[in-house]
Amino acid sequence: MKTRPRLAILSALLLITALGAGLRFYHIDRLPPGLHYDEAFNDLEALRVVRDGTWPIFFTENFGQEPLHIYLIALLFHLIGPVVPGGRLVSALAGTATVPLLFFAVQEIFQEEIGRRRAARLGLISALSLALLYWHVHYSRIGMEPNMVPMLAAATFGLTWRALRTQNPREALIAGVLLGGSLYTYASGRFVPLVLALFFGLRGLLERDFIRVHYRTLTIVAATAALVFVPLGYFFASHPYWFTLRASHVVHSGSLLEGFAKVVGGLFFRGDLNPRQNLPGRPALDPIQAILFILGVGMCVSRRRPPHMFLICWLGVMLLPSALTEYPPHFGRMLGAAPAVAALAGLGAVASHDLIMATATRWLPQARRAVSTGVVLLLVLALTLSGVCTVKDYFLVWRQSDDLFIAFDVGLRWIGEYVAALPREERVYVSPIDRFHTTLKFLLDDDPYRTHNYNGRRCVVYPSVTETSTTHVIIVFEDPDSLPTLQAAFPDGQVVQELYMGDTLYSVVYHTPAGSTAQIGPTHSLEADFDGQIRLTGYDPPAGPLAPGDTISLRLYWLAQTQMTDWYKVFVHLWGTPSPAEGGRIWGQEDVHPCDNSYHTPWWAVGDIVADKYRVPISPDTPSGEYQLVVGLFLEDGPRLPVLDTAGEPIGDHVVVTTVQVVAP
Repeated sequence: MKTRPRLAILSALLLITALGAGLRFYHIDRLPPGLHYDEAFNDLEALRVVRDGTWPIFFTENFGQEPLHIYLIALLFHLIGPVVPGGRLVSALAGTATVPLLFFAVQEIFQEEIGRRRAARLGLISALSLALLYWHVHYSRIGMEPNMVPMLAAATFGLTWRALRTQNPREALIAGVLLGGSLYTYASGRFVPLVLALFFGLRGLLERDFIRVHYRTLTIVAATAALVFVPLGYFFASHPYWFTLRASHVVHSGSLLEGFAKVVGGLFFRGDLNPRQNLPGRPALDPIQAILFILGVGMCVSRRRPPHMFLICWLGVMLLPSALTEYPPHFGRMLGAAPAVAALAGLGAVASHDLIMATATRWLPQARRAVSTGVVLLLVLALTLSGVCTVKDYFLVWRQSDDLFIAFDVGLRWIGEYVAALPREERVYVSPIDRFHTTLKFLLDDDPYRTHNYNGRRCVVYPSVTETSTTHVIIVFEDPDSLPTLQAAFPDGQVVQELYMGDTLYSVVYHTPAGSTAQIGPTHSLEADFDGQIRLTGYDPPAGPLAPGDTISLRLYWLAQTQMTDWYKVFVHLWGTPSPAEGGRIWGQEDVHPCDNSYHTPWWAVGDIVADKYRVPISPDTPSGEYQLVVGLFLEDGPRLPVLDTAGEPIGDHVVVTTVQVVAP
């Protein structure tokens, strides 16, 4: 290829890549909004890799995950420090890199068939199609691992075809490294070697000398890939559970044909419905891309040459991960087919140009140049409209969807960033989100104990006296009880921040100054000292009347007297006459860690009041009569905590809170 055409092609490729980068990086720190659980998981694991210096070959949390995406985030964090969009930046880089890699792959696949210059032009159109492909743009902006697959696939296939053409062992070696590396990307990356196996198998059957001529190159590629896979393969051989765990949870019981039909339909008619993965229902291809794609497939079917056959193999095999699993079309699992789809659309553009030019040559030979220019301009206009569709659907329509608030944990990112900005000495309570939620953990620098988290659906936690400035962050959308309780307990406090989900109040921040004493307490006082660690200060009695089969609702008020290390459970029993100590039975009970297993005793701060609600089901065969509600604390595999008198001497291991009447019908 001469210098000037080569420079023109390189310039065009740089412009296309820049366009792809713009679509993938623009406002990536805030779009998608929030920080989804799975994105935060990758960021959090990368943070631990950097800090601990350990590089697991497979991450066994979150149903198991291949390491490449996390490794790359860790490298980014090592270079620039932890940043919220770390995983998204890696995905955007991978998505952007896939654009020129597809150019390279298409050029290598087709240059022996149609010549280097025409192959380069086809590669440019294919790269442009991928740069503008909504499906690929969308996933390039999410901090998750599926986007690693198309990048490694395009690089692997391009290098493999180049090695076959040049017979260069070094290029075959690099192709093998990339092929083995594809197995470290994502579960669907396991299908990348199947593309080559299927294609070379078919080609070996159709071309008698193919395997003999290329035996050395194919052997180097396969052997190198196998060597690269050895560490991960050894892990799977030693722990086969992890090789199949994720697949076992998502493989569907329907027919492959039905799944494949839905996947193909997802390209043209009804796309992925998950708002996190797509503009719900939008097909992977817009009408322009769909027409070009169909023309490209038609050209492959009619030509049936090795390059065309390879694109069909690439497409078909990489659609299988979605066809075989639940909820097809799942755009993440089939993302490895996106470069093939773009290449086929590019092939369709070339086919339409060639068809029109053949017609013009026959009927309008003198206007051939003008027709060619017109066709090129028409294709440019069509692809421009395709790009406009992508921009409109993603940056205007999808970004305004109300579904994104929950889909991307917008509220949790807001909470995490708010808490992270507070002084370290501030005591912070959060309800009703678990402290180990990965979004909060990452935003709080992997310190789940920065906050006191409790389930406000079952309890309310607040200090008896605010020794320091105290903040409660309450998701009132899920916990309607904490805010009114705090407003009654600390009338000198105030709501200082609010977050809305559309028109609905989602979360509030209630700030209480230091030195405030709680102004509320139980409706019925009771003093019971459990081993000097926890004091039961009172209760709110259950409402009656009660009948067999009903559930008793009892709120107990606990006070933390010291910092605890043991995980105590609470038992609430319904005793009749005779009592269990006298040979009677327990007519109802609940044994549970405080706050419905959300606020374990080692997490309590000294001075915490835990107003905890218990639900005791009454046995359906309970006879009418008076019953005692008996309360105590115990270790899961150990003794009960003793109840102490005022002198600190044990007087039992339980306390009778109140009595209730049960009336059988």
